[in-house]
Amino acid sequence: MFETLRLTRTLYNAGLEQRIAAYRKQGKTVTAYDQQKELSALKAECPEYAGVYSHVLQDALDRLDKAYKGFFARVKRGDKAGFPRFKPRQRWNSFKFKEVWDKKKGQWLSPGKPVDEGRRINIPKIGAVKCKFHRPLEGVPKTLQIVLDVNEWYAVYTCEVPVQPLPETGSSVGVDVGTRYFTITSDGEFVHNPRHPGATHVGR
Repeated sequence: MFETLRLTRTLYNAGLEQRIAAYRKQGKTVTAYDQQKELSALKAECPEYAGVYSHVLQDALDRLDKAYKGFFARVKRGDKAGFPRFKPRQRWNSFKFKEVWDKKKGQWLSPGKPVDEGRRINIPKIGAVKCKFHRPLEGVPKTLQIVLDVNEWYAVYTCEVPVQPLPETGSSVGVDVGTRYFTITSDGEFVHNPRHPGATHVGR
């Protein structure tokens, strides 16, 4: 997994360098779509990238595109812009699978699929990795992000959960959202920030 982190970070930085060079030399804007079309050629030229799942490579370039769009949005608003920066190792700690569930068939795709009775999850191009679910998944799984945090690996699933509206009470209340407390209501109720269990813990 460390190798996947290294390669996706290298791809992000190479993509940023390509965009900067294209604009400086030709006044050309390179899009995420343009760069993703070159991934097949990249794998042929640098075989180590063939060992990384395609969606993971695409996501690295999507993250770069998001950074660019955020930059231009801030410029348009007149905010302090902050041009996208090259990522050092310390500031790149995750890679992402953009799709883990087949909606039509109602079943898992390969990424993130629990195997061995839930004792492992499948991570394409890496293998079946030991995991400990801190709580069961709810709803339909959408994406999976593998995160390195203080020398521990975590699998963070994003799930689509049906909306369950609460019954109407006929009363109203003002809410102030903060950092020390999750909310403070106009009725004087203080709600502490929730401290949910950590994400699914994975390791080799």
